Amino acid sequence: MSVCDAVCYEIMKRLNYLDTLKIVLTLLVLFHHAAEPYYPDSAWPYKPSNADEMMPWIWHFLSVNAAFFMGLFFLIAGYFVPRSYDKQGLKVFVQKKLMRLGIPVVIFAKTHPWCKTSLITC
Repeated sequence: MSVCDAVCYEIMKRLNYLDTLKIVLTLLVLFHHAAEPYYPDSAWPYKPSNADEMMPWIWHFLSVNAAFFMGLFFLIAGYFVPRSYDKQGLKVFVQKKLMRLGIPVVIFAKTHPWCKTSLITC
């Protein structure tokens, strides 16, 4: 194995701790959304029929969880942007991002009726 192969292997190998962190964050998102209906001031349409099912203390979990989990997802995603940009170059990087992000946004904007009255004008 040459020095270049060893360096390329080091660059390309998975970062297992980030994969584990993403799994834990995904579970937190799942627990967060599962807990929201049981908070008394929730905006969810579901309300338990038995008042004893409400958990007023759950706001501690919801508040702490909401304060960081989405931001941490964005931080992890941003960690890989420089490497991807350096590997692909500006033109290919922007084209791929527009394909991955732009097309779903346009389809969403064209297919959802509330879009006509929101900030995104169709």
